[in-house]
Amino acid sequence: MIQRIITAVLLIPVLLISIFTPGPPDTGLHALLFFILVIIAISVSSYEYITMMQRKVKNLSPLIMILINLALVTFIYILSKQTARQESAIIGFFPFILGSLAAMAFFSWEVFANHLRLEKHPYFIYMEGMLYLGFFLGHVLFLRSLPDGIFYIIFLLTAIWLGDSAGYFFGELMGKKPLGIPASPNKTVEGSIAHIIFSVIGAVLINFLFCNGPVFKLGFIQFEFQASVFPWHSAVFLGILMSISGQTGDLFESAIKRAVGVKDSGTILPGHGGMLDRIDSIVFAAPLFCYTIYILRWIQFG
Repeated sequence: MIQRIITAVLLIPVLLISIFTPGPPDTGLHALLFFILVIIAISVSSYEYITMMQRKVKNLSPLIMILINLALVTFIYILSKQTARQESAIIGFFPFILGSLAAMAFFSWEVFANHLRLEKHPYFIYMEGMLYLGFFLGHVLFLRSLPDGIFYIIFLLTAIWLGDSAGYFFGELMGKKPLGIPASPNKTVEGSIAHIIFSVIGAVLINFLFCNGPVFKLGFIQFEFQASVFPWHSAVFLGILMSISGQTGDLFESAIKRAVGVKDSGTILPGHGGMLDRIDSIVFAAPLFCYTIYILRWIQFG
């Protein structure tokens, strides 16, 4: 527990600096630091993913997976800069939306139907890793590039990680009724409900704070920010959506770990396990949140 807290305390300033670096949202250091952070997270997660899969599938290379996802996320970064201020860009996103929903439906079916099989051709493992990590997680770059991108990223991370923490602690302290999903038999109904409740609390709280223009101080840097926030009922809906999709992402990673016989995806984050253990909830939530934002902006601005 102490290691978990220390790791979080050390990482949170790095995350905040990468998000709140002053400057135009689509140029310079402002975009570059966040992009580098995403690159690091995806590279480490790709390595952990293939390392786990190597327990069941031969002829897999972590380097190939890393290079594939680096190329994909670089393409997404460039595309995000082109579409950041085009509200009509949602029309071009329909193939992304359909592809993401189809992939999520397939991954979710593997989890809830207990049908995850890892005895697959290496090409399929690479394709799954590309969708799961490079493509899904890369959507945070689309979110970050939008005019209110800082607000969207903080909204997403707060809803997901507050829900994760509540689900973990309430599940440990009060969890009695199993969720009944073979991929993660220790998950409880009480923990899942707590996850939803606190994700909504986090979403509404961040929505309120940004509505009132919070002031952030990092050393000698003072940053004041106000965003076009959501109506409160939309914030509640998005909190629920983030919680459900986040829990599904967590269950998918749990299914992989259970299938290969490991407790954590890695050891890079003391107290948390691997990088993938820390971001697994964001992987499914990021695309759904991103498309919802694009659709809302398209409806609002045309």
